[in-house]
Amino acid sequence: MGAHCNKRLPVEEDDDVILVSETKRPKQERVYCPISPQSVTLEKINDHLDLAHSNIDADPTEPFDTPSSSSSYSTAQSNNSLDEAVADSGLRLLRIQNLSDRKNRACPSLEEILSMNGPLERMLQLTFNIELDWFMKQIPADSKDVPVDIIYGSKDGNGNPHRWKNLKLVQIYRESWGCHHTKMMILHFQDDTLRLVIHSANLSCREWNNTNQGLWISPPLSRKTFGQEASRFENDLSAYLQAYFQIEHAPSRLQAKHYLKWLEEWVKIIQLYDLSPCRAVIIASIPGKHTDDDLEDWGIMRMAKVLQEVKCEAKGTIICQFSSLGGGEDATWTTDIFHKAMSQSTKLRCGLTAMPDSRLPDLALVYPTESEIKQW
Repeated sequence: MGAHCNKRLPVEEDDDVILVSETKRPKQERVYCPISPQSVTLEKINDHLDLAHSNIDADPTEPFDTPSSSSSYSTAQSNNSLDEAVADSGLRLLRIQNLSDRKNRACPSLEEILSMNGPLERMLQLTFNIELDWFMKQIPADSKDVPVDIIYGSKDGNGNPHRWKNLKLVQIYRESWGCHHTKMMILHFQDDTLRLVIHSANLSCREWNNTNQGLWISPPLSRKTFGQEASRFENDLSAYLQAYFQIEHAPSRLQAKHYLKWLEEWVKIIQLYDLSPCRAVIIASIPGKHTDDDLEDWGIMRMAKVLQEVKCEAKGTIICQFSSLGGGEDATWTTDIFHKAMSQSTKLRCGLTAMPDSRLPDLALVYPTESEIKQW
């Protein structure tokens, strides 16, 4: 999952946000704001995103700005009086424990996310690995006893789940070389709203408090009106959760039957709510060999299909960032499949099996080196 910036650097108080067309202080490194047509000094980008593009319609009692259902737009204002309606993407950086409140503006903690709309009714957590003792302590006091359903991939460091009567914990058993890597929350609040959160951090103290992580937060979602049809976002999310029914997920049939029952309940809850305010598209991967019927529903083929709807120039450079990059020395998949999939747009709809009519955009991969991993 991407975030606006990979570093939060010290901010100079006398630095201003200016328009792209201006040329003040040319010696300072500048970056483009991803939301409005402005350039900002690198040291100022995080403050600019937090202040200029926070949602002005958000409930002031919320501990951090979240996407609001009352308006899909906020007003961006600079010192040059530029007013522009912009959509709130829902993207945020997570709070880092050792940074000041100023540098953590609009960066939520886990406890704040779990209390966005007040007390919880119940929640579903999906993660790769989890520090169970730490996670359960992050649940706000007014939600301590609500049902907590967790699907996870790694069995390390989970503590004793029998300590909590309100907890259901299920490990996904995967095929060789596979892993359950999804990190997502479905939060059902007592005010009868739903929030969806997709994030990059495992449910562990270190990843939520001391590493640079990002997340996407949906607006508060209300129930559908009578006869309202499902949105594409709802259909995609429901299809992904229903795919769990096809996975070997429990060591016993009794456990599997119990697991399917409560996951099915979550699918039914989602289908009661209007997910059309979600300004995003889900790209999910599931294990197995896919045929013509579902070939473009999952993974890299799904990514290519969605990008074919995006209006952009069929040129430039595609920059992809990874926390790690596996595989051997053979770059065939990267050059023949991944590169072509990420290059798709309304101007380049060649598909993954056809030769493109024009030269593909350049591809750059950013990932940590072995020495950087050792220093982490």
